[in-house]
Amino acid sequence: MRTWKNVLAGLMALCMIPMIPAAAARSEITLDWQSSGDRRAELRLTGLEDSVYAVQLEVTLEGRCEEVSFSPDEEDAYSPECRVTEEDGKTVVYVYLVSRAPLNGGSRLILGTLQADGALPGPSEAWVTLLDRELKPLPEADQAEIALRGGGTGGSSSESGYRVRLEQPEHGTLRASPTWAEEGETVTVTVRPDAGYTLDTLEAEDLSGDTVRLREKDAWRYTFTMPDSQVVVTASFQKGGSAEWNLPFTDITPEDWFYEAAGYVYQNGLMLGTTETTFAPQVTTNRGMIVTILHRLEGAPAAGTGGFTDVPADMYCASAVAWANANGIVNGYGNGKFGPRNTITRQQLAAILYRYAEFKGYSTGSRGDLTEYADSTAISAYAEEAMSWAVGNVLLFGDQAGLLSPQAGATRAQAAFALTGLCLDLAETD
Repeated sequence: MRTWKNVLAGLMALCMIPMIPAAAARSEITLDWQSSGDRRAELRLTGLEDSVYAVQLEVTLEGRCEEVSFSPDEEDAYSPECRVTEEDGKTVVYVYLVSRAPLNGGSRLILGTLQADGALPGPSEAWVTLLDRELKPLPEADQAEIALRGGGTGGSSSESGYRVRLEQPEHGTLRASPTWAEEGETVTVTVRPDAGYTLDTLEAEDLSGDTVRLREKDAWRYTFTMPDSQVVVTASFQKGGSAEWNLPFTDITPEDWFYEAAGYVYQNGLMLGTTETTFAPQVTTNRGMIVTILHRLEGAPAAGTGGFTDVPADMYCASAVAWANANGIVNGYGNGKFGPRNTITRQQLAAILYRYAEFKGYSTGSRGDLTEYADSTAISAYAEEAMSWAVGNVLLFGDQAGLLSPQAGATRAQAAFALTGLCLDLAETD
């Protein structure tokens, strides 16, 4: 019986020929070469526009090199042994990679790691052919010469930085923000155990195998300082529940991913239950309530009227809305209305929290890569910066299908998680 790898390997074999330089204009695609020491380099492509299912890459190295191997980044991808030839004292390496699912996430494609038994010279030129789902060459990258970035020991010094690679464990997930970072930049790793599990071990290593120190930020987040290479983060989980908050709610348990956040907002008086015994984590919240929470966080300062026709002076959130409007935290819909009873969307939540962070003087420079999410184009223009900030600081995150759902209503669990992250970050800067 022929497996999909057998079939694809046969198709890729048709491409295993040296590339002939095409007369087409230089592509906008770039090969990032990030090396550690003198024997290993991580390869990635940036500037992609289409979904890529297969890659043929030809890289010319400045010097002789023997016994070169390639390890793909994607476990489900197939890559035959890379081919190496010598031409005029230089080494030409041919890398082939194919998958039945898209290899790239947005504009970036992590190929994998090139390793040599001896010294691995830096690249002088590179050519690429990218193939679509039908394994037909994409017009903009069919035997195209591509730009190079990096090549020196320690990797690329470009603004894109180094990769944070997460090896997802059983019984839980890991998330990093940012997923690419400059040397010296702080990276936050968020740990999410599955129901009934807790974190057992969490480790980080650089490309040379040296340990990268992790610092505990709170119950589920850890930070490290980015070295001058990629970092690999691994974790393991064990049976057991989370720390107890002694909460009165019967509809949440210590195994829920938002449990710590629910405990934090309840114990600090930011969010109450919907009844004395229910938190209602999956119920959406509204715009008036979120602004009221931020107003509480500030100690409920006095404020005048908000100027919105749908927020009467005797409404529970009137002072909060007036305060938020006066400080540029909310703007309303632009028609004299605020919509206090309207369900707050995830992108509206991000925008309000972002403006509040600016109001507090909190650093808002960290950003996440929205193109990693399949529905990033659904984000409204006004919220793009705020959503990037919220994702970059792990206040909001996508689901397992790679969706951010910016237009969906924010649940109480999601709001609690975002508020807790924001409060803990603010507390750190005091």
